[in-house]
Amino acid sequence: MSYKLIIADDEQIERDKLKLVIQRELPDVAVVAEAKNGRQAVQLGIQWQPDMMMVDIKMPGLDGLQVVRELSQSLPHTKFVLISAYDYFDYAQEAVSLGVKEYLLKPASKQQITETIQRLTSEIEQERTRRREEAQLREKVAQLLPVVEKELALLLMLDEETGRFDTYAQLLQLKEVKGFAIAVTFHPETAAEDDSLAFNVNKHRWYEKLRSKVKEWSNSLVSPLLWRQMAIFVLRGSQAEEAYSSRVQAIKLARRLCGLFAQEPIRLQFGIGNVYAGFDGLRRSYQEAMLAVKDPSVPASVHHYGDLPLCEKSFAYSLEQEKALLEKVRLGKVEESVQLFHCMLDEVVRSARGDMRYVRRFLLECVTVVSRVAFEYQLLLEDFSRFCVEDLHSPAEVRQEGEFWIGRIARLMQEERHRRTASVLEQVKQYLQQHFAEEIKLEEVAEKFGISPYYLSKLFSQQGQITFIDYLTELRLEAAKRLLADPGKGLKEIAYDVGYCNPNYFSRVFKKKTGLTPSEYRKALLE
Repeated sequence: MSYKLIIADDEQIERDKLKLVIQRELPDVAVVAEAKNGRQAVQLGIQWQPDMMMVDIKMPGLDGLQVVRELSQSLPHTKFVLISAYDYFDYAQEAVSLGVKEYLLKPASKQQITETIQRLTSEIEQERTRRREEAQLREKVAQLLPVVEKELALLLMLDEETGRFDTYAQLLQLKEVKGFAIAVTFHPETAAEDDSLAFNVNKHRWYEKLRSKVKEWSNSLVSPLLWRQMAIFVLRGSQAEEAYSSRVQAIKLARRLCGLFAQEPIRLQFGIGNVYAGFDGLRRSYQEAMLAVKDPSVPASVHHYGDLPLCEKSFAYSLEQEKALLEKVRLGKVEESVQLFHCMLDEVVRSARGDMRYVRRFLLECVTVVSRVAFEYQLLLEDFSRFCVEDLHSPAEVRQEGEFWIGRIARLMQEERHRRTASVLEQVKQYLQQHFAEEIKLEEVAEKFGISPYYLSKLFSQQGQITFIDYLTELRLEAAKRLLADPGKGLKEIAYDVGYCNPNYFSRVFKKKTGLTPSEYRKALLE
């Protein structure tokens, strides 16, 4: 590692002495320039951007402290050494205030010069390492941000109760959360294309196109594509804005997005919720957007919740009942789900007093909310795009239609839970057993198996009784124990062979899990 140094002293003999000592004793330090006065020192400092500058306090023009003062802003990483023939206490005080840590009193010995420069190079190397690590961390965080964004949007879609919202907001640097949701559903132009391979392949391309333009045209969080549905959470500033103006801007954005696909064999529908503050507000906006996107009374592609037909938008059943219904459906409890739906419907029918608009709106909201469970697990709801409530003219018809959809979604979840519990976790474990020595991330493994990182983490914790990271660590350490039985293998080599890029970190993890360092474990094993 080489270091650039500039010497600034008005005495030629002093410059030559310093340069000679440095060239003989410090081969890694290159004297790139010499200055005869303070003004020249400033110019050369800006030109060369040195790692270190040795500056005489008393020079013509600018003195040493003035040089440091002028360069400290433009050269924040440069280390300064002040040189003087006198022990000026006042100068030393100001030098400390400018961040100067080293001071040489003329005539300085070879040892003093060498030790001073060595202290500075050691400090510079530590700072370089820290900056390099910080840059790597920033790069990793930048790579992680799209994953965090999708995970946050997914949690808002699924109405999950979680304490991670604040953590995600901090990572995404969201100081104030306020905005509205847009629910988007993808439909083929004709029924014949509904299950075509081409449509299912192209929808991912269309999703990426939509996501790219949304990020370009707005400050937003964009969810993953769940079967044929996605969510956009458009974030607004904290300034007050009229509801009508907000609605106009939201509709304008949705129509602009819709126009991107005018020449594509796809029909998009956009549902828009109202503007609210906080994560609870965004979840409420998404629920409104889901109601709007499924509203059958408006034939247009863009629907705003505020434009739904005037009727009661809250129902007789409680929020606790809605959450209980979602949980029963998520757990695949078919009979209990249908029974609870009947209880909720009975309350709504009593409150409606013969107003079928109110009853139909309840069914629309109830089935829409429950359908999110299917989307969460990426289940195929055949013909769900044709779900419609406008042709239902009696509570009995609403009951029959609701029982069909609630029971169907709960049954799909029942089948899916059995299938996933039995296979996905084992498949992931087998994959980790084969690839533990590689760089493995939860998000990449989840994507490989077509599930969300949140669900994979949950699967390990609930079904495997161990976290994803702990399971991966166990695999790596078991392999390391086997390799430690071979005295010909070095500890660094073993660390790399089992997936650790940092041997020191490997040793810390090994000792934490086994109570012994790798060296101690090998010694005990071979005795």
